[in-house]
Amino acid sequence: MENITEVVKFCCDRKALRFGNFTLKGGRKSPVFFNIFLTINDGAGLAFMGKQYTELILEFLSDVVLKGEKNPDKLAQLQSKVFLFGPAYKGIPLAAITADYLFKEKNLSFRWGYDRKEAKTHGEKGGADNPEALLDGDVRDGDLVVILDDVLTEGTAKMEGIEKVTAFAAAKKVKVTIAGIATFLDRWEGGHDLRKQFPVRACIRMDEVAKNAFEQKLISREDFDHYTSYFQEFGLK
Repeated sequence: MENITEVVKFCCDRKALRFGNFTLKGGRKSPVFFNIFLTINDGAGLAFMGKQYTELILEFLSDVVLKGEKNPDKLAQLQSKVFLFGPAYKGIPLAAITADYLFKEKNLSFRWGYDRKEAKTHGEKGGADNPEALLDGDVRDGDLVVILDDVLTEGTAKMEGIEKVTAFAAAKKVKVTIAGIATFLDRWEGGHDLRKQFPVRACIRMDEVAKNAFEQKLISREDFDHYTSYFQEFGLK
């Protein structure tokens, strides 16, 4: 991305991007960890990240859906066809701020929604065995669903989200297509099955982030070398 230096500094200043010794969700030891909540925990952060995700979504739609065309009229036509899905929990505010920024700054109004970790047990659609109790959103027949999330490592959570969207659509008797994944940070370490099935786009990639952070003197030589050794072992080839 063109403004990677600005984005990396923003993440480091907010301590959202940290180098040290951490354990990832899958159990792997890692020299770097990213917590997107620290980038969106106030109004300024929401605005900054809304801009990043908006640029990402517009690039995704132009590149993947419109096959490389950057046509404003065709982008506008996608408003009735694209659904932005934010997997619980962190994906929820990300989808919301993206839809909000797209409308305020680009005059594009996209529908968005999210899933639930636990099924809603009350109301019209309540019931643990009802797929409609696991997702909130105005999903329509023929929708192109874009999964928005914070970090891509192994892709397990994204696949679970895709399954929920598919089940929700089936329960509503509508057909949807998973257009792909749009994530803020791609660790570029795994997710082989996901990448084979769906297009993936990211604002920033972890190996490029580490290099940029070192060049800006935001991390030490020791931290950079530690990460480089780690990435040589676990990074995608």
